[in-house]
Amino acid sequence: MSGNVPLAIARHRDAIDSDQPVQPEYRTVIQLQELLARTGVHILDPRRNSHRRILRTINRYRTFRLRRSPGLQPVIVITVNRLIFFSLITGFTIKIKGTHVFLRTGIFRIDCQFLIFDNTMLESNFKFTGQTAFYKGKVRDVYTIDDKLMVMVVSDRISAFDVVLPKPIPYKGQVLNQVAAIMLEATKDIVPNWVKSVPLPNVTIGLKCDTFPVEMVVRGNLTGHAWRTYKSGKRELCGVPLPEGLKENDFFPAPIITPTTKAHEGHDEDISREEIIAQGLVSKEDYEQLEKYTLALFERGKELAAKQGLILVDTKYEFGKVGDTIYVIDEIHTPDSSRYFYAAGFEENQAAGNPQKQLSKEFVREWLMENGFQGKDGQQIPEMDEAFINSVSERYIELFENITGQQFVKEDVSAADAQTKIESALAEQK
Repeated sequence: MSGNVPLAIARHRDAIDSDQPVQPEYRTVIQLQELLARTGVHILDPRRNSHRRILRTINRYRTFRLRRSPGLQPVIVITVNRLIFFSLITGFTIKIKGTHVFLRTGIFRIDCQFLIFDNTMLESNFKFTGQTAFYKGKVRDVYTIDDKLMVMVVSDRISAFDVVLPKPIPYKGQVLNQVAAIMLEATKDIVPNWVKSVPLPNVTIGLKCDTFPVEMVVRGNLTGHAWRTYKSGKRELCGVPLPEGLKENDFFPAPIITPTTKAHEGHDEDISREEIIAQGLVSKEDYEQLEKYTLALFERGKELAAKQGLILVDTKYEFGKVGDTIYVIDEIHTPDSSRYFYAAGFEENQAAGNPQKQLSKEFVREWLMENGFQGKDGQQIPEMDEAFINSVSERYIELFENITGQQFVKEDVSAADAQTKIESALAEQK
């Protein structure tokens, strides 16, 4: 959660030689880029520029200045967790001390706390007034306030095969939180939802509910786990009979609900309706209501997807209770919780036995499987290089725009500003 970078600019020569930071102003990365360009420094961010473009730009600056000028423009390349400097100008010095980088010319001294350039959020570290609990999930950091409200911070962590991968994905948290906010708003006439406010692009404040210990997975097509089960010869999933004669990705005669247990750690497990009720995980009355809400939400989700030329293939819902009222909680219809197909070409692909073009994070799972990882004991997570990380970020932004029909606007907020805005939003709820 970054982007507002502390800058200090000194025009006086007595400040240039000092290693002591001067009083910072707060500027965005874009403002920093414009400012440094005026002093002969250019920033290239790999999250917004391909490696080929970066190298081409560096070589162009180098060649141009070697031919036409005794000095060379420096180029700063900001990587995900560090800065790489190309200092190519006579008399320009770059010095790193602690977590600060000092950029100096004869006129300007610019100090920036360079770790803040990382536009990804691996984890949050807030302390809120009235905070009574904290929980770190696979992707979300959840703060309980006065045992009545929850602040859900959607990080840029990414998980697959129930394992959190080691590197974050820029803007993933914003994508998930904003898709969920849009979808919860579009379904609030079907079932009450937990949301009270969305004060930041990757933060939602809502009701603290007593969560049902099951996830309601609903499937419209024979895809993913359902297909793997079917392909193995089984004709039942979570107690639901599966008809004969289906091919991968075929529609079921009607959507089916295949619930799972909700595991805080490790793998979620398939479970049947009968087992849930028999084990007392959910009462019969509540479970029947959850089924009705699940099918109604899925139907609405399919309608919303169809408007965007998509098919909502499968998804999951989580529910909780406050008093006697059931609420849908967490996220709905996001690329992490759902799978979408493109409607165009679906029938032709099915007839020809071709794979369906889909919108989901399945491409991450496929990349992991291609590199020998499926979350099994003894398997090593493959190295996630910056090219892969950037490609995943771009895919998530594409998912946002295709699912919602809206243009994605990257928003970067400093941790200090985030704390202030969340505290203000909490005060309005009390």
